[in-house]
Amino acid sequence: MTAIIIIGLMLLLIYAVYKKTKSTKQNTTDTISNKSPKSEKEIQEKLVETFINNLKFTIQTSGPLNNNNDDSIIDVTGNYEKIGTPANIIEFDSWKLGNKFKNKLKLSDNEVEILNNLIDTDNKFNSIPYCAEYLIRLLFDSLNYLEEYFGIEEHNKIKAEIFDVEIKKQYKYRKGSYNYNNAITELRNKYNQCIYKTCENELRGFLNVGRRTELNWYLRTNEALNLFEEKVLSIVYPYIEEDLFKNYPIDLESEILINNYNRSRYKEILEKIKVDFNEQNINVFKQQIAELEKRNFENPFIENIYYEASKFISNVNNILALEYYVRYVYYDLKSATFDNKQFTKTIQKSLFKTNEQLHDFEIIVSELIKDKNLDKALKSVSKIYEIKRKKIHLDITSIKEVQQQHSTTVELLNEYLKDDSEDENNSIKSQEISNEEIKIEITQKHDDISHSAFVYELPFTPIHISALELFSKSNFSVMQSELEQFAKSKGVFKNQLIESINETCYEFLDDVLIEEEEDYYTINPNYFQRISAK
Repeated sequence: MTAIIIIGLMLLLIYAVYKKTKSTKQNTTDTISNKSPKSEKEIQEKLVETFINNLKFTIQTSGPLNNNNDDSIIDVTGNYEKIGTPANIIEFDSWKLGNKFKNKLKLSDNEVEILNNLIDTDNKFNSIPYCAEYLIRLLFDSLNYLEEYFGIEEHNKIKAEIFDVEIKKQYKYRKGSYNYNNAITELRNKYNQCIYKTCENELRGFLNVGRRTELNWYLRTNEALNLFEEKVLSIVYPYIEEDLFKNYPIDLESEILINNYNRSRYKEILEKIKVDFNEQNINVFKQQIAELEKRNFENPFIENIYYEASKFISNVNNILALEYYVRYVYYDLKSATFDNKQFTKTIQKSLFKTNEQLHDFEIIVSELIKDKNLDKALKSVSKIYEIKRKKIHLDITSIKEVQQQHSTTVELLNEYLKDDSEDENNSIKSQEISNEEIKIEITQKHDDISHSAFVYELPFTPIHISALELFSKSNFSVMQSELEQFAKSKGVFKNQLIESINETCYEFLDDVLIEEEEDYYTINPNYFQRISAK
């Protein structure tokens, strides 16, 4: 806007001076007739000279040193001031690859020029610092390798042959012409571009990223491209592959960026973890999954890692499977869409032996969805498979009332306990110690508990041993109806018998011995082998 005002004032001043001069010229023509009149051109030149001699102005730049600066003000004081210039000159090609990494990688001027002439060096993959630096190093290593392999002179001949085919087929330029020579310069850059993109394609494959770039974007004719692949790529390609397997480790931050770029990259790594899985060394599996989580921290699909890991490990470790599922729900809650994938019926049956266990886990997940407290949910998971012992609460007040009502409380209690709880294995006797204390003694009728068939640490009763022998004869699988008849014949309840056996074995096996599967009760043969006497 200021410049427009200044130009307008200049034009106005020129017009005023011109009118004044023209008027003066007409007046002097009549009085000074002995002088020859000036031409129109001379008058215009005089006007310009007069304007330059009389017009003085300064364009001042605003800055912190002068609070009264205003670039719309014309200085007519005659005190000239230099026009300000910016302190920092912006380099408009600072974004180019060579300029960007010149200082960091200590590149030579020739290397900077080669990189600056490359194109497509700022996509989401090769602009990741790790990838950018790796590709620069790999590009120059490859070019140096070709120089050493062919020799400089032979290498230049091969390039010239490729360029000649491309120019003649694509542009039809005559060799040695101005256009031909200009095309040679452009093709030198395209040659380097093909090497660079080959390096990028192989690095993408090495890092499981994918999306290769075809070289026909740079060499347009099939003849030139075939010649390049035959004489150059066949030589440098094995070198690039070998270079990729050298020790050039990727840091955590870079891999997080790569995994966020290719969000399905975790799938191939997870599959490899599954293939290498060893049931005897489950801690390695846990470490690998934890590391995969860290390296996909910014991946919006991170929850799928734990969902797949949970399904995979469900046949091996129930608690770990549930912990992974809890982590899946936690990350799923943080994602854009809450998918809430469920276990299949088959996996549910293998994880939960009772409806109570399933119900307890559903409560844990429900609370996690509400409070998003991952640590609390993980601690609760380990308690699902704990055997829950029934608690008996005695009402002391009621006992005292009964004692006061009748002096024969002890006898009645003895009869009650005998009728309700005594069986062929146990004898129950109560004794009144004082008005406030009753002593109850439960003794086994059979002191000669058999341990001959099973390890001595497990105090099986004769009924237990008979039940286990029934399983052994039935190939470790007994119908529920058959076991119920067996229990009745021994004067006990079926469920009471199973719980008693499982409780006896639990600390030894760290698991239940007898499991319910549809219409059958089954025993894991490996568990039976462990409890059997050697």
